This record gives sequence, structure tokens and C-alpha cells, in this order.
Amino acid sequence: MGTGTAVVHFTDNRAKHVGGSGVGGGTIKGLGSLICGIEDPLQLDALAMKGSASKLNLTISDLGYEEISFLGADMTASNFASVKSRKTEDLAAGILRLVGETVGIISSICARELNCREDIIMIGKVAQSPYIRQVLDLVGKLYRTRFHYPDNPGFATVYGAALKYRYDQNIRS
Repeated sequence: MGTGTAVVHFTDNRAKHVGGSGVGGGTIKGLGSLICGIEDPLQLDALAMKGSASKLNLTISDLGYEEISFLGADMTASNFASVKSRKTEDLAAGILRLVGETVGIISSICARELNCREDIIMIGKVAQSPYIRQVLDLVGKLYRTRFHYPDNPGFATVYGAALKYRYDQNIRS
């Protein structure tokens, strides 16, 4: 999860790009600036922890349902479709919820199709966000998938590139 989000399936020492989305840290930064007047993702995350996305999002229960499929009444039916608050902390929560749900759902569906539901590793600076992690874990419960967060996930792409380089060098030797 960087500026956007890439879904990569790694197995048998091979990586395959499966898909992804333009939704990620760039979305947080851009919407944070436009909607909240805040460009700093750390500041936005701290505000989101004090806010409530439910004051912005239309839920399944707002549509008159107790549940739809495996989605409970409190799940988002539409992001930013029921704005009941303009508090900065609620807006920040809405932005991060939108990003976390989008990334979590895409990742969970891909993992389900690839039979690796228990092994979704989230890397990138966005994966450091406590609010995003809460949202991802909620999505994981719904989709019966499991997200893992390595220490210092913001450095994981650099670490992975270094390991790949070393691996390629060993193969050539």
C-alpha cells in the first residue's frame, strides 16, 4: 500500500502481479488536503482515531436491511453518502475508512481466489496506520481473511527489492 495499491501473489519464490487499485496513500493525501485541509497522513490518522466514519457513510441498516449476504447492518453500503457531520475528525475517519475498505476488499477477494486467505501481508507506509489496520482487520473478519503487518512495513518494498537482487545474483553465479 503505497501511493496506490498493488496486489502481488508470491509463491514458490515467484511474484505475480494480480491487480490493484489507484486507491492508497495518494488518495489519503489528496482527499485529506481537499476535504480536511491536512496533507500530513500521520496527523490525519490521529484525527481519524478520534472520529467516526459512520457519521458520513450510508450503512446496510440505513437501506433498511439487517444484513446483506455476509455483511452486517453496520457495514458501509456507500462511502460519504450520508454526511451528518463536517467535523474534521469524522471526515478524516471517512477518508481512511474508504481507503482501508477498498484495499481490504480487493486484497481479500484476490486472496480468496488464490487460496491464500490466511496470508495477506500488508506492506508500505499506509500499512503503518493504526486506523487503516483496524479497518483491514474488520474487512478480514467479514471476508474470512487474515492480514499480517510486518515490523516497519514502510521499508518492506526496499527490503524485498534487495532480496530479489541478491537472489538473482546467486542464480547467475
